[in-house]
Amino acid sequence: MLTSARLWTIFVGMAQVTYNKDGTPRKQGSGRKKGSLSLMQVKLSELTEKFNPNDPIIVGRKWYENLFKKVVDITPRKADTPSAADALEEKIAYKLTTFK
Repeated sequence: MLTSARLWTIFVGMAQVTYNKDGTPRKQGSGRKKGSLSLMQVKLSELTEKFNPNDPIIVGRKWYENLFKKVVDITPRKADTPSAADALEEKIAYKLTTFK
């Protein structure tokens, strides 16, 4: 017979099943573990000791875009461009030709 304490340890020890978008159970161990870190801090002086100035270094795209964001001037639309209604009113010259 199981006591309530033993039943509790069995219940807590079981991992909760999660599902993928297609409804299949997710594989155990997929993804980042709790408490692990994807990023770390490194001093720039340590990097310059290890790498030459022309060595390629892989960085995150979003980090790079945020740090080195380029500002692009967008020219406003001209007010004298014809509207769609004006374009419909224009006459188009055409000639029908039948081929035998």
